[in-house]
Amino acid sequence: MTIQFESTREAIQSAAKIVPIMACVSMGKYATAQGELVWQKGDIACVRASSAMFVGKRI
Repeated sequence: MTIQFESTREAIQSAAKIVPIMACVSMGKYATAQGELVWQKGDIACVRASSAMFVGKRI
């Protein structure tokens, strides 16, 4: 897929509109993590928090 923009300004404005999806995952009875959603398949999701990645059930 290729996206072409009229100008550099238009490209910058379009890129500025991209907002990461925040999500929470449960990794057991008491452990949870909140961060940027990396991927999700069914109820299982992976989030990035700081420099760590956590996989668990999305809540």
